[in-house]
Amino acid sequence: MSNPGVAAQGNANYWAKLSNEFGLYSVTKTLTGGPFNDLGAATLPGYFSGSTTRLLITPSGADVTINGLDASGTTDGFTVLIVNQSATYNLIFTHLNTGSQSGNQFSNVSAGSVAIQPLGAARATYVVNKWQFA
Repeated sequence: MSNPGVAAQGNANYWAKLSNEFGLYSVTKTLTGGPFNDLGAATLPGYFSGSTTRLLITPSGADVTINGLDASGTTDGFTVLIVNQSATYNLIFTHLNTGSQSGNQFSNVSAGSVAIQPLGAARATYVVNKWQFA
């Protein structure tokens, strides 16, 4: 008789691989300080540009400013959900900030900063080589 634990493990590995192939990655990180330019894998371990579909970020000690999100390998129309897990502080995304590479910048409709308030969320979509909030 085979060990059901081994079979279950095999299925779990299969589904994890399948999920990863379709970009169902989630990254959780607490950020302090900033501003963050070209935010990516160095600061967000497990972040894969063009594959990570959810960022769970907790600003700690103060509002956190993000000037750009690594978009290398990201295709037009790719969307990432950004969730502010703090009950106190904002996540702030600046408009076309030159601290980040052009393709990693946010192009905000109002040409001003976009803030995700405490416990809020927003979707950023990569459109014509810029991140835009929907």
